[in-house]
Amino acid sequence: MLFMKKLPLEINKVLIIAPHPDDEINIGGQLIIECVKKKISVYVLYTTNGDNNTKIGNKRLKEAIDSLEVLGVPEEHVIFLGYSNDWTNGKHIYDKGCGEILQSKSGCVETSAIDEHMEYIFKKEGIHHSYTRDNFKLDFKNAIGDLLPELIIAVDMDTHPDHRAASLMLEEVIGELLKEKSDFRPLILKKFAYSGVWKGPKDYYTRPMAPTVNTIGSVYNDLVFETGSPFFKWDDRLSFMVPEETVTPLLSQNVIYQAAKMHKTQVAWYQMLRAINGDVVYWWRPTNNVFTNAKINVSSGEISYLTDFKYFEISKMVQGLDEISKSTYAWTPCKEDMEKTISIELKERTDIETLVIIGDYNPSNCITEIAVSCDGQRKVYRNEHKDIKWQIQLNAHRVNTVLIEILGHEGIPAIAELEAYEHSLKFESMYVFPLRFYENNKRQHNKKKTILQWLEYLYLNLLFLIRFKIKYEVKNLMGVNK
Repeated sequence: MLFMKKLPLEINKVLIIAPHPDDEINIGGQLIIECVKKKISVYVLYTTNGDNNTKIGNKRLKEAIDSLEVLGVPEEHVIFLGYSNDWTNGKHIYDKGCGEILQSKSGCVETSAIDEHMEYIFKKEGIHHSYTRDNFKLDFKNAIGDLLPELIIAVDMDTHPDHRAASLMLEEVIGELLKEKSDFRPLILKKFAYSGVWKGPKDYYTRPMAPTVNTIGSVYNDLVFETGSPFFKWDDRLSFMVPEETVTPLLSQNVIYQAAKMHKTQVAWYQMLRAINGDVVYWWRPTNNVFTNAKINVSSGEISYLTDFKYFEISKMVQGLDEISKSTYAWTPCKEDMEKTISIELKERTDIETLVIIGDYNPSNCITEIAVSCDGQRKVYRNEHKDIKWQIQLNAHRVNTVLIEILGHEGIPAIAELEAYEHSLKFESMYVFPLRFYENNKRQHNKKKTILQWLEYLYLNLLFLIRFKIKYEVKNLMGVNK
């Protein structure tokens, strides 16, 4: 098994998963630069064509190829799934229970790309796929299965439905691939493309360059969270140093800005005043869960949710997260179940250092006390802080069976994911990452601009005003935008 290999693990192939052309810069631009320098193969997969504007169509795909060329990624490493964004009748291709062929607002009903670079399924089988959830999932899963990268970078729960769909569908297909391929245990890092990036402060000229700041929280079913995900605390982020060539006195000298300029139909170039930071931050989703391929039995409830790699679900993508009382995305024992137990039989004797119980994102549904028996050795643990992401140090050796008993709970006892790891979850001891950890020395940040920086800043704002604001209003007066 891969997670039994000698640590730390090296990374030779990276896959960046972007919902739209230009999102690759927001979530992985500075990482791509460092990977290319270190001869690490970089692939970029786009889940949609970003074709909601019918006048632009699929032009953004050629822009993506040109942008990645600036960053050093060859065209043959670019993958377009070929699905549209923005759908009719308030639907989304991710929505479960939607078996029909959807139509995009651009009028398309099947995958497409550009003549010189066709979409994934056409390049593989010479056909186009109808816009269905099953096809979207199949292409997504097969594209990852073909590459089997050691590192996957992806968006998480941004406010845009396509970003959320990319995040949740990735977790869905990864959950299946982990069960099907025991030697596939990639490092998965999630990132918010908006918070502190696309919608961060305009602080590019600050020196030393300012690190990423959290600018967007989230509200789900009247519950407030500090980031876009209930399970990602800001203090749990991994912060990495950025390459020197992405920290330049003038934005126009920056290779990330030069790449963003290739997205000519978009405003990505202007947003680089916000998006380029002195660090890049990610959240880690470990994949070496030893329970993934174990034999699991429960006293009642649906077993599959315990190790499907998904923390929550959205049945209607244009709406918020599902509620546990209305939709099932976690294991919940029946009300009549007096035992409330989970028994796990491992395929081989394994050390278990860390047990992680992911509960419901709603803290009113909380497991407060459990008993864990490793080969009959029983110990009781209390969730003193009512954590929705409860981490327990077991330090058990050569374990064959594990029994978990729920002894106490508030509200609905729910486990969205059950994870166990042979090692402590210390990132730096497990991976040789292309970027070094960011060292926040708390130096004073100088926000004063030089004369050249002021001139460039004024020029960029004037250019943005002319190219987009004034042009848009003129078209409005002429009725072109109607």
